Amino acid sequence: MKKKQFSIIIPTHDGASHGLFDALHSITMQCYDRDKYEIIVICDRCSDNSEELAKRHADKVKAVDHGNAGMSRNEGLALAEGEWVLFMDDDDRWTHEFVLQHLDRYARADDFDILVFAFIFGERGIALPLDNCGALFPNVWSKMFRREFIGDTKFQNVYPNDDELFCKDVFAKSPRVRLSDSVNYYYNYMRPGSITDTERKKECQ
Repeated sequence: MKKKQFSIIIPTHDGASHGLFDALHSITMQCYDRDKYEIIVICDRCSDNSEELAKRHADKVKAVDHGNAGMSRNEGLALAEGEWVLFMDDDDRWTHEFVLQHLDRYARADDFDILVFAFIFGERGIALPLDNCGALFPNVWSKMFRREFIGDTKFQNVYPNDDELFCKDVFAKSPRVRLSDSVNYYYNYMRPGSITDTERKKECQ
């Protein structure tokens, strides 16, 4: 069997109620050969129908009991067979049906280890790769990682900064990085009940 070009990893906790279908649909509607990518959903302590929903759309679904998105992403990495890895949160989505076509063109150049692309920052508008005061945003969902380069780097069991620390560890390995202004991702910033919203409310108490 030919190796997949992309593995898309989605950790979810009861995501059926807050956007998992939209996340999956934004991937399956891609104008790209379905045999060239795989969708991996890790259902972490799901008590709703998220697992059933995931099984209708994803290639690999695994139920775990971590209570932590980072640990679920590690489970996804262990299952990933693609040459490139992408991450998506269960309440976000890709912005158009040509995301994988666009990323495939970059991947074929084969001259980088991490591609960083633009995203929609909720109601704040478009965020370019270096909009963060001249630095890259420390998230995993606005990036495409070469699986071989990630190697044995793992997400840490740290809530809620697991993706920030993962980026720090990966970038410490001196990757070749390319930037793209293509707006590929919608980050559902401050969705009620989201980690970001919950942490903000804690700070305001």
